[in-house]
Amino acid sequence: MIGTAALLLTVPSVALTLAQPAPAAPASGLPEDLVAAIQRDLGLSPAQYLDRAETGQNLVRFADSIRGTFPGSFAGAWLDTDGTPVVGLSDGPDKAAARTAVEAAGYQVKDQQRSERTLLDQLGQVGDWIRSRPVELSGHVASASIDPVANDIALSTDAAQGQGLQLPDFLGFVRLVLGSLGSAQPPTTQPPVTTTKPPVTTTKPPVTTTKPPVTTTKPPVTTTKPPVTTTTGQPPAADAMLGGDGYNFGEHYCSLGFNATDGSGNIVNITAGHCDPNSQNAGGPDATVTTEGISAGGPRFGAFDFPHPDGVDFSTIKIDDDAIQRFENNFVRGPGGKPLAITGIADPVVGAPVCKTGVTTGYNCGVISAVNETLNNEALGITKGLFLANNICALPGDSGGPVITGTRALGISTASNNRTQAECDATSGPDIGDFDHPHEYVTPLKMILAADPGLQVLTN
Repeated sequence: MIGTAALLLTVPSVALTLAQPAPAAPASGLPEDLVAAIQRDLGLSPAQYLDRAETGQNLVRFADSIRGTFPGSFAGAWLDTDGTPVVGLSDGPDKAAARTAVEAAGYQVKDQQRSERTLLDQLGQVGDWIRSRPVELSGHVASASIDPVANDIALSTDAAQGQGLQLPDFLGFVRLVLGSLGSAQPPTTQPPVTTTKPPVTTTKPPVTTTKPPVTTTKPPVTTTKPPVTTTTGQPPAADAMLGGDGYNFGEHYCSLGFNATDGSGNIVNITAGHCDPNSQNAGGPDATVTTEGISAGGPRFGAFDFPHPDGVDFSTIKIDDDAIQRFENNFVRGPGGKPLAITGIADPVVGAPVCKTGVTTGYNCGVISAVNETLNNEALGITKGLFLANNICALPGDSGGPVITGTRALGISTASNNRTQAECDATSGPDIGDFDHPHEYVTPLKMILAADPGLQVLTN
């Protein structure tokens, strides 16, 4: 599967697009620029956003237990367009018991034809078939995933070429999603206007499953906890470095992710692996040095320390001794905005609200439309385990920046289908197909933590 999603690192000459602050309800505990993005992009109040994010995390925990107890019937879980949590169940010997458990927990049941286990097996068949196709055909397939709502496999493909993609009979369960891939580009062609050497990227990330929700469900009674609001705590120092701030590594720049500690207790920042042009040297004397700001020549604060593993697009920057105090915080922010305290770790679930921040575009918000998405990008290679956030404009320079749901850390920005703000604007609106809307591919934080044992995000 070859996609053309653009990586989100860039060169320092790109003009910034800053999130525009708007009046906020201070009682939410959220910064004004994040509140403005929530209202603009999601049409939700801050309280509704926090409540829906918490509902999603409650559903994730419940789905994990049901998946393990009733594997033959569990057919996925998602939030519908109203934020109602839904659990899919397929026919099987344990379906009646599963239904009783789901309804007793206050969740709505949707009867489905296939179990999640069956869909995972089918997804593997799709991957094998695509890998056997000539490049001129497989190159027009952007991604593959399980759609838990439609209960099928969705192949996202170029509209012009996808219509000629003939699927064999044994892949009759696959649904083609036609769109345009023309605007996405690899990192070496990001917006220019200086003499730049393209960075060498060596990344290929992890596992696949789901796609955007389309639902016909009525909201039931839910069993969600009250919304979590941020706590004020100790504000960061004036010179503190926060998630979302820009950093430079020679002739390109990216965004800081979440501040953390590694297995040895060192202060580090989690960011995108493809931002390191010399990943093979990470942690050694020739590791790529990182400097403050988006222009070359800023003060050094660290160096890439963790050589990102194949299949997971992340790395860590080990903070220099003289800069440690600036990174000992659990905050993220948009450009020029006030800090948001990170209060925990979250898992992606279809239908949940998410917001990302980065040095180029600041806060944008959208909805998770797929989890365990498989993407193949020229620079990243085959990337499994990503989640896809629809209606989020992420541009070069946003790579590595934090993605949150509520006030919890959710993932790191990896790639998107747009290179400029004009492209994002042109592909937004009710008349644009889902696959053509701005969307972002995100590396889940829990996958990152599993790949680097001992790594811990700083939280409240």
